[in-house]
Amino acid sequence: YPPDSLSWNAPAWSLSVEMFFYVSFPFLLGPILSAPRRTALCVAVVFCVVTQIAVGFGKLHTGEEAPVWYAFFSNFPLLRLSEFTLGIALLHLRPEAGRPSSIQWVAGNSFALLLAVAACVLAVAWKSDGVGEVARGIMLPLCFAWLIHCLSLGTADRVLGCAPMTLLGEASYALYITHESLLPYFETIKRRLTGDPEMGRGLRIVFVLAAIAFSVLVLKWLETPARKALVKWFGRNRTTPG
Repeated sequence: YPPDSLSWNAPAWSLSVEMFFYVSFPFLLGPILSAPRRTALCVAVVFCVVTQIAVGFGKLHTGEEAPVWYAFFSNFPLLRLSEFTLGIALLHLRPEAGRPSSIQWVAGNSFALLLAVAACVLAVAWKSDGVGEVARGIMLPLCFAWLIHCLSLGTADRVLGCAPMTLLGEASYALYITHESLLPYFETIKRRLTGDPEMGRGLRIVFVLAAIAFSVLVLKWLETPARKALVKWFGRNRTTPG
């Protein structure tokens, strides 16, 4: 619901979008995977690009002075569906038995992974207005789709598969969903100590480290126990005679 999508805890807007994707997944998976590989990938890329162009120009037309419509173009689930379908279409590039295809060989190269990471960093860091913002919106899902495909081939297993990186990966969603709730406390501390709520570089570093540590605690003390309890509860109900 656009007027409230960024209220309370702004990053939580994505929860409704993800729920919509989970509901849509069973209906999308079959048609996408049953289509020819080239057709599925081309349609997914075109769908994503066209949607991002529409969303980008929608934002430009409304502007941030119309926050309800701006939130609609940013957060409405149907307008994010093209990114999800692109992710499903990537399954057509999964390695098959025997000799890998040329695109799989290229994506499995470490140099391709570095290029994908660089493209994603540039897309995220690109601060532009007008048509440039539309181009950035197109780049983001395409660059990250290529990065995800490179990683799916095990290109960076030695680095990303180590215990510390695995822990941070598991805690990444807790970091995403809680970091903005922690920010006002740091701003309040800074304001009471100095009279200025703006955090300097040093306090920003402390905030990032504290947010990461807090996300690990949330993972260990809340998320993992809750997931185990839910799995146990559903498993017990499934085996209980009706």
